[in-house]
Amino acid sequence: MTTASSQAAAPKRTISLQAALVLPFLLAIFGAVGMTGYLAIRNGQQTVDDMALRLEQSTSKRIEQRLDNYLPLLPKLTKINLDAAQSGNLQLANLTQMGRVFCSQMQNFEIGYAAFANPQGDFIGVERLATGKLLINEQSTRTNGKLAVYPATANCDRGPLQVTKDGYDFRQESWYNETRQAKTPLWSSIYNWEDKPEILSVSFNHPLYDAEKRFQGVISSDFILTQLSGFLRDLEVSQSSRVFLIERSGNLIASSADETPYKLLNKTAKRLPVEESRDAVIRGAAAYLRGKFENFTQIDQAQSLQTRIQGQMHYLHVSPWRDEQGLDWLIVMAVPESDFLGTVQANTRQTIFLCLIALIVSTGIGLWTSRGILRPIRSISQASDALAHGQSEVAVPESNITELNRVAQSFNDMAQRLSRAMLKLQTDNQTLGDQVEEKSLALAEAVQRIRHKQGNSAQKQREQRVKLMNLSMQIGYPVTSMQGELGSAHASLRGVLEELLDYREQVKTLPLELRQEISSVDLDLLIADLQKRIIMLEQGSHRIDDLSSNLNQYIQQMQEG
Repeated sequence: MTTASSQAAAPKRTISLQAALVLPFLLAIFGAVGMTGYLAIRNGQQTVDDMALRLEQSTSKRIEQRLDNYLPLLPKLTKINLDAAQSGNLQLANLTQMGRVFCSQMQNFEIGYAAFANPQGDFIGVERLATGKLLINEQSTRTNGKLAVYPATANCDRGPLQVTKDGYDFRQESWYNETRQAKTPLWSSIYNWEDKPEILSVSFNHPLYDAEKRFQGVISSDFILTQLSGFLRDLEVSQSSRVFLIERSGNLIASSADETPYKLLNKTAKRLPVEESRDAVIRGAAAYLRGKFENFTQIDQAQSLQTRIQGQMHYLHVSPWRDEQGLDWLIVMAVPESDFLGTVQANTRQTIFLCLIALIVSTGIGLWTSRGILRPIRSISQASDALAHGQSEVAVPESNITELNRVAQSFNDMAQRLSRAMLKLQTDNQTLGDQVEEKSLALAEAVQRIRHKQGNSAQKQREQRVKLMNLSMQIGYPVTSMQGELGSAHASLRGVLEELLDYREQVKTLPLELRQEISSVDLDLLIADLQKRIIMLEQGSHRIDDLSSNLNQYIQQMQEG
């Protein structure tokens, strides 16, 4: 029982009204700012993802458009030359005429090479240099089996002989050899030129046959793929991005990196597998694609992926490119996330900065508002403490807040009524005390006189009884009067007590924070004090009743005796 009582009497943990008002407000602000910051970061990441996806798709589309614009041109030109040869408008034996026709075509179309070769070892071709100038190359009996190189004029005539080369055997190159064996139009495999290994090209080739189906030679048009690397470098993708083309076999065709898509071994050009690229980003992207798809032939649709390369997140986009004649390549783009984060991070930092400013301003407003609410409440609390400690002149200043002003007015009215009641109670107590003391002395003297006269005669006793009866009547009136005054004081205190109880009930209807600040414990102290005074009045009344009863009994005994 003792333990339970001590636990029940333990003080309840409370918090200040200011904390109760400000903390929820601050928590809401912190939550709003935190959510805003989180959404800003999340939206920033989403923006980066969207930007990367749009950039990947637009860049891939531009590359596809360039391939669509140029590579299909080669089958068309080859078909035009084939039709001209078959109709007799293009004489296969007239290499000079064929050179002019090829030169004219290359002046109008951006192709890398146009050529014709026959089984007798004759060759005529027009080459485009990196500077854009055209060279006419011929190898025939007229050039003693050597490759003669002439600069082409604006009219596609031959300029002065520039150089002759020995040992050129076109029959060992894929464009001629593969086409003759296939006996059908086809794309050659990508190859390096024999006399210029730094040039990588692909050609569309068409075999020629006479009416008796005898092989007459191969007409070919080339697209120099090393030019694609320059095009990829000129693409405005991003600062550190990489774009590259690969075959399904994994060999590198072209890239935006500062490298060649081949390597020289003993002065011989060898195709470069993409995993052996000298660029770390290209190697990392290729390794990720190889690991994800096992084989590049499994990539049959555009894919947008993400992976880490050299510890940095990269967006990858891979899409297949095909044409009707059988070319099947992959366009791959790798863009580091950091290329997009600059602007997005700046916007995110600005958003977070504005959120912090809003947080500071909101916190200041909350503190200022709470102080405005707490000031009148503290005045009521201090006045309540003063009233509980006996100060009668207590007043609470009015507030600009309607509810608090109503509480202050009620408190001031209650304090005034309580002050008047306490003053009247003190006066009544003093008067009553004096009367009780006076009557008690008179009664004691009467009792002494009665006892002193008990030894007289019976006659005197009868006379004494009469006197006692008269005395009883004389004493009874003051006693009755005192009892009435005690009852009036008792009723007055009861009235004050009821007013205090009503005020405490009014306080209970206020919000919890206001009730705690007004300090209902002080009201309880006043109520307890009044209850003690009422009990004292009741006890005094009982003592007068007992004294009157004893006196009446004594007078009765004297009369009977």
